[in-house]
Amino acid sequence: MNWIFVAVVALFAAGIAYLGATSSSSKRPRKDLLDDLTKLVDGVMEPIEGFENSFRIRFDFEGHDFYYEDFETQGFNEKVFKSYLKTDTKENFTLVFGEKHGKKLLNHTGDKAQAYIKIPDALKDFGVDSNKPKVAEELLQNAKVVKLFKSYRNVDARGRAFIPLKYASGTIVLEFDHTGKFNPKPLQYATEAVTIEGFLDQLILLKEALESVTD
Repeated sequence: MNWIFVAVVALFAAGIAYLGATSSSSKRPRKDLLDDLTKLVDGVMEPIEGFENSFRIRFDFEGHDFYYEDFETQGFNEKVFKSYLKTDTKENFTLVFGEKHGKKLLNHTGDKAQAYIKIPDALKDFGVDSNKPKVAEELLQNAKVVKLFKSYRNVDARGRAFIPLKYASGTIVLEFDHTGKFNPKPLQYATEAVTIEGFLDQLILLKEALESVTD
């Protein structure tokens, strides 16, 4: 482990620990916290067009482009902030886990075509939607990919299982739960540097896995 990597990890640790020590009720502006995160990842922050008080942080990690998006939305009684970690792939591919509908893998090309695939036992309580059934089926034969998706399995108050990780039109998206009740929790709940680094490694795994079945 060279000294540059050690320094980067130390910066992540300091920054994430700071975010964890700052509650949502803090008087410190949220924009300042995003500024700190931008510095930690050596990224560039920009407003998200069409969304008020919402920001995107673009940065590079191990040769891959990432972006962290933080949206302000109106909840029932107050404003809430929803955040996402994303990276783009070369393939226009969608794979979303939702309510179970047998072994159908729906094709979202607009022609209502459908295909049948074998859904891994580890994800048997989900339905799977994709625009490229054959690619999805091959991807889900990768044990590491299946294990990763399963690790994000949550169950809501209605007893419905959901996975906040997906491929969406060529972009891999990990959605953080703004309430802090489900996995993954927002970065401000994290206390270790390995947390954000772990998220980045996971998205890289999905990106490379997709490339391995489409190249």
